[in-house]
This record gives sequence, structure tokens and C-alpha cells, in this order.
Amino acid sequence: MKKSLQNVLLVCASMLLTFVCVEAGARFWLAHKYLLGNFKTTSTFAQSDAEQSGNTDPLGWETPNRTHFYYVYDEKSDIVWKSIYHFNNMGLVSRRNYDPVKKTGEYRIAIIGDSFTASVQMMEPWPDRLEDVLNADKSLKDKLGVTTFKVYNLGMYAAGFPDFVNLARIAQKLNPDMVIVNFIAADFPRCNNCTTEIDNPLKDKAKQLVSGEIPVPIDAEGKEVGYLRVSCEQPPVDFSNDTCRHSYNLSLPPEMAADPAKVRKVKQEVVRRFLRGQLLTSLYPYSIAMALGKSPSLTDLRHPEWFKGPETKKRELSQEEIILQAAGSMEAIRDMFPGKVFLGMLNPTYDDLTWQPAEDTTRALLAAAPWLSVKLMREYLPKDKSKEEMYAWFCLPHDGHMSDKGGEVYALATARVIEEVLGKP
Repeated sequence: MKKSLQNVLLVCASMLLTFVCVEAGARFWLAHKYLLGNFKTTSTFAQSDAEQSGNTDPLGWETPNRTHFYYVYDEKSDIVWKSIYHFNNMGLVSRRNYDPVKKTGEYRIAIIGDSFTASVQMMEPWPDRLEDVLNADKSLKDKLGVTTFKVYNLGMYAAGFPDFVNLARIAQKLNPDMVIVNFIAADFPRCNNCTTEIDNPLKDKAKQLVSGEIPVPIDAEGKEVGYLRVSCEQPPVDFSNDTCRHSYNLSLPPEMAADPAKVRKVKQEVVRRFLRGQLLTSLYPYSIAMALGKSPSLTDLRHPEWFKGPETKKRELSQEEIILQAAGSMEAIRDMFPGKVFLGMLNPTYDDLTWQPAEDTTRALLAAAPWLSVKLMREYLPKDKSKEEMYAWFCLPHDGHMSDKGGEVYALATARVIEEVLGKP
């Protein structure tokens, strides 16, 4: 009996020692990854265009006259992908200012859509390119009796069909002659106004959060400063506030963002001030969480127990609801522009071009709304290209949206569609 008890205690002691060793190893690994700045991250920055600050007509969905920078970093803090995009005088994605007053001889085209239309991954959005292509088409201008094409980019990232209706209201103020809704298959189930499925109270306080930026100086004099955007459940917005545990995002000016040593320093300083010795003092079993595939990220590293459970998500629509939502939205947009040319375009992703086109829901939409005209843009893109060439049309592997090269190709394909539609009697 005594020997059996000793064996049990020995086994328990061995298991405890093993756990302590594994836990220590997990925390050393987390320290190496986070405290030394060896983790992947992103940063953003918005820079106002001072020379255009007075030339605004804020009809759009963002602050006008600002250039945005977006960077993706690897573990070494090197930039592996970046995007620089601009919001014009109306707060819409374009490097060209828009004038609500229509001039004689203009033919205006409004393109409504999601992030594939907004094209924030491109230096020059494809609707801007499309305008140049159309204006080079003298025969089309002569056929229509116009002198100039104006193309307006009403794209907004994360938009779904109900959002397209709101964007169409902006388009109304631009008095377009033609309205195009450019969408991808993933837009159909988007329901940004649907109720939220609550599974964790701490994740469902988004509307109550206080957001702001915490300065992160990286030199003793405080001359070089990065920023951490964060949301808190109550003020102040500061590292000392334990409720500041939502929506962590670096904000670095371009000159700092392009310097790997400075980026690493910002990452290290953020982690040091955020953790405050948590890796040494926390009783949370990081090793067990990691073994279960829940390796803590920067946003939940200090108190991972607060973030357990699945992610909060929107209520999913049924297939019937998806079709009804899309058909109703398209009909509402059409009715806003009586007598105008109206059509939809299904924008393909890389998988649509190389693996399996996601077109079934669009075909179901056309069956439910036979009055609607939708162009399957996969059919208008070059068909003699290899997978490698088509891969270059997208920002893969870092982002699935179209690249500048893809935007160039898609603008030409869209011009073909417009010529085909407007060239008919």
C-alpha cells in the first residue's frame, strides 16, 4: 500500500515537473516571439493632403483628401507587401477629384461595389484606369455623341448588397448615365445589419468602446514616435488601463514604417508596456492553450482567459434570404436611376479563374430577377494566360484582391463590356 502511494506520488510529481518544463518552454518561446519583436504584424497610417484640405465635398464614406498607407511585415520586420491608396475630395477611393456638377458632353459611369471595386490594394484604382481607356475610344464617344467619359468609384470594403443601396444614394448626387454594380460571390451572404450571435460578452461591446491612439516613443528624447490604435471598454486610452484590450493595430508614419529596426523597436516597446511581466506572473496555462491550437496573439496575450470561446459573428442568412436580399437591393438601385443604363458584373477571384467559378448564386439571382443583366467577367478576361500570369493579377499570397496588374487587365475587360452594352441599338 505504501509503495503504491509512493508510485502514485512519483507519477504525479513527474507529470507536474513535465508540465512545468513544458510551460516554461512555451513561455520562453512566447518571450522570444513577442518581447524580442519576432512576430508578424501590420501597420496603417493616414496622411492628410494639406494642399487640398480646402477642396472637399464629403459625400463619400471616408475622410476626404487623405492618403492611406498599409504595410504587412514578416517576423524580421521587413515589409513583405504594402498598399498606398487615396481618398479624394469626396472621400471616395480615387486619385482624381470628383465634381458633382455635370458638364456638357460628359457621359458619367458610377461603379458600385465592395473592396474589389474600391481597389485599395492598387496605386491606381481600376475605375480610374477604366476612365482613361474609355476616353481613348474615339469611336464610342462619337457613337454616343459625347466628348468625355467620367468614371466614379463607389467601392467600399466589406460592402454587401444592402450597402450597395447606400452607395447608390451617393451615386445619385453625381448624376450618372450608367450604373454598374460590380460584386464578387462572397458579397451575397454579407449582412452587415444582421443581429450578432453573442457567445462572449467581452466581444460584444464594440458599440460601447472608446478608441484612440497610444504614443509609443522609441528613443530617449521622444522624437521618434509610433502609435498603437486600441479600443477600451472605458477611458483612458492607455497601457495602464486593463480594459484596453480590443482592436490592437500599429500606426506608423511612412518613414518609420520603412525602417525594419524602428518597426522592431516599436513592436518590442508595445509588447513590453502591454505585458508588464505577464509571462512571468500569469497562472494561465499557455502551453495547454497552445497545444489546443489557441496560441495567444498580441491582442489577448496579457489575459487570454478573457478571450476564450469562438469569435463573435453575424447571423448567417439562408440561401433563400441571400437571393432575396440581393434581388431586392438590385431592384432598389435600378429604381433610383430610371431611364439609365444599369447592369451587374460578377468580378472573379483567383480561385474563380483557376479552380472553380463561384457563379451558382449569381445564376440563382438571375432566375429570381429575370429583368437583371449581369456580366460574368471571367468570360471577358484573357483566356490564354497561365496560372502564373493570373496569379500576378492578384496580391497573393498576402492578399486576395486584385493587384495593379490585375486592375489594368480588369479595366480593359470592363471597357469591352461597356462598349458592348452601349454599342447596341
